[in-house]
Amino acid sequence: MRSALSILWRVGLFFLVFGVLAGLVIAPLATVLGEWAEAFPRRAQLWADIGGDLAMLAATWVMTRFVDRRSFRTIGFAPHKALRDLSIGLVLGTGWIVASVGAAWAAGWASPVEPIAFSGAAVAVAGVSVLFNVLTQQLLLCGYILQTIRDR
Repeated sequence: MRSALSILWRVGLFFLVFGVLAGLVIAPLATVLGEWAEAFPRRAQLWADIGGDLAMLAATWVMTRFVDRRSFRTIGFAPHKALRDLSIGLVLGTGWIVASVGAAWAAGWASPVEPIAFSGAAVAVAGVSVLFNVLTQQLLLCGYILQTIRDR
């Protein structure tokens, strides 16, 4: 029971720290992102994803460094495994997207649509935005929270 309370306290504090940092990172950009949202929706999304990622990284660092007093690398940033883990993640993520879209297409819920405006720059911005979004999700679920549960 004591271990469960320790986990809940740390996870709750993590979300509080993340919320405060996200507010500090994203709030100053809110007016700019609001203006960009109509004119440049991909850029606005990219900056929102980067801001969320920076807040998540900072919250993870604060919690590991000052609350748990352990190395940031314990979250899963081992440099000697980075290439292998990135490759596996890209393959599994791509496979998951292909399977999901393929199932929706086979069921008749999705169909190919000719793009209205297509450019390599748009695909690049969207790809970078998705990369930051995925990093934020991985840090949230497999980073601090999972490592805290595992350690306790």
